[in-house]
Amino acid sequence: MAHLYKHAGNMYDQQKTNRRLTALLVSIFILYYLALGYGTDVFLLDNDPLGLIRHTHSGIPYATVFALLLSVLYTMYCLFRGEELVLHSVKKIDRIWWDDPINRELINVVQEMSLAAGVPMPSVYLVNDYDPNAFSTGWDAKHASIGVTTGLLEKLSREELQGVVAHEMAHIRNDDIRLMTLMATLMGANLVLFAYAHGRWIQSAGVLRKFVELGRSTVFFPIWLGMMVLAPIISRVLTLLIAHEREYQADATAAQLTRNPAALVRALEKLDVFAGPTWSISPGIGHLCVVSPMGKYIQVDSQGDFQRLHFKTHPPLEKRIDAMKEMGYMKGAQPAHRDEQQ
Repeated sequence: MAHLYKHAGNMYDQQKTNRRLTALLVSIFILYYLALGYGTDVFLLDNDPLGLIRHTHSGIPYATVFALLLSVLYTMYCLFRGEELVLHSVKKIDRIWWDDPINRELINVVQEMSLAAGVPMPSVYLVNDYDPNAFSTGWDAKHASIGVTTGLLEKLSREELQGVVAHEMAHIRNDDIRLMTLMATLMGANLVLFAYAHGRWIQSAGVLRKFVELGRSTVFFPIWLGMMVLAPIISRVLTLLIAHEREYQADATAAQLTRNPAALVRALEKLDVFAGPTWSISPGIGHLCVVSPMGKYIQVDSQGDFQRLHFKTHPPLEKRIDAMKEMGYMKGAQPAHRDEQQ
């Protein structure tokens, strides 16, 4: 994990990487919808505007144009309003203001970590849930939010709470929140599209005629069909590939911000003990949380590769704890003994 710590220490490189990945994700999303729209025109509406597969062209490619407009508009909405979509998906959530006397300790910790990270004070939200968890979301450091559950405040000491808040502040400082929020909201669009395309397919014509057309079509047909069917899985795989590394990086950055890796280790150990699900937080934004809201036991008991793929949004806490202990020189530390010379 040494390369992760080194990478996490250079926030400018991390920010550049996240900006490139965000641009790549947006480009892939728009091209993805264009391909689906074009395939819908060709295979469901018998209209091939480019003449690549069929010679029938009946006018405006409505599905392609609609897919382009939908993807561009929804991408812009997710980029600038994704934070609201995430916050609205969380149940029993309330905004905490800076002068709230009841949650003064939480406000102070967030202020301390924002100063340490060199970012503006984010909006703070409290989620009424017994399970300890936290998340961050937003467009950039100037438009960011941090949410913590009541269970986190009850079960962690101030130093441990500081470590968890620093972890979320690291996501804000490194520009992780923009990329991860975008992935959460765009994945939701893929699920909606899959449901629509499935219903449109059933209503369009008989299954037998579609199989006959399949035999006369090019290889683009199975690619198009596979893109519709595998859309949620593709989104989940992309999310996991990016989210796992960023959790290690955020842990390392949190240790740098607090200069107290032992407190974060204790916090992660407590989070590992309370392994139940966070019912108020949707699994669709689980990669934004400090630990998976699905709960450890649900992940372990789930059978099949698809379930494990869907639930495993974070690296195992045991590995994260071991990595932090190595970083803080706490793993296997033994007092030095000096051989006595006679």
